[in-house]
Amino acid sequence: MKNWLSKLKKYLKEKNRFIIQNPISFQQKFSLTLTKRNTILVLVGFTLIFGGIMFSVISFTSLKNFIPGYPSKGSELFKIDKENQLKLNELTSENRSRDLWIKNLQSILSNSDTISLQTLNESLQIDSNFDYKSIVFERTKQDSALRKKVAAFEKNGKFSLAETILKEALFFEMPLEEPPAEVELEGVLNLAFSCKKKESITCVMDGRIVSKQNNSVVLQHAHDLVTVFSGISISQNGIGDFVERGIKLGSTSDTTLFLQVWYKGESLPLSVINH
Repeated sequence: MKNWLSKLKKYLKEKNRFIIQNPISFQQKFSLTLTKRNTILVLVGFTLIFGGIMFSVISFTSLKNFIPGYPSKGSELFKIDKENQLKLNELTSENRSRDLWIKNLQSILSNSDTISLQTLNESLQIDSNFDYKSIVFERTKQDSALRKKVAAFEKNGKFSLAETILKEALFFEMPLEEPPAEVELEGVLNLAFSCKKKESITCVMDGRIVSKQNNSVVLQHAHDLVTVFSGISISQNGIGDFVERGIKLGSTSDTTLFLQVWYKGESLPLSVINH
């Protein structure tokens, strides 16, 4: 470290001589001797002075009108500021509406919008003529539809990343043209395809065969995805073989083909796979 500093100091102390001379007679007209340190300082100074001059010329002359996007008049600045204020007010109003909507939704989900038994008893004590028979403890159709949407989101929302991977990264495609039905067997979600015997089955996405048994095959795919085919016979491909999407994987051994798509240890529903 010391040797490096000493070399740097020695280098900065070296002197350079700048000479201006006649190119014909080689007569010296001007000369200047500077150390390399002073030379650097002079260059920096000239750069700052030149930059300041250019900034002043552009700022205080009509040259600024040739700069793309630079406002030519003060009225344009006022107009831009007014537009920005309007956009800010719109965003503020939109955020307030969204916050109110979220609060109402939370109230519905927490059942705080319903009439509690305590409220009903207080009403009966205050007014003995209270027509309690007219009270109907049921949700509106809109509320029921909202609850169904929330339940569906809670069920499938955690698989949003898997849905994106299937659609945009691995380009999942069904093994048969016939639309499947969702069947739950022993807590596992399956896609059930009605088919004919010995019907060709294509690979749903690029993957490698990791297991092969009687009428079943398991493939490992990228991004922690696994597919399990049941009711299929494979003759050409073996364990360890890589099969591309759309390539024939085998043939059906029965009139029903079952397909399971697993993501991080959970079987995916049809609504996520076929979105």
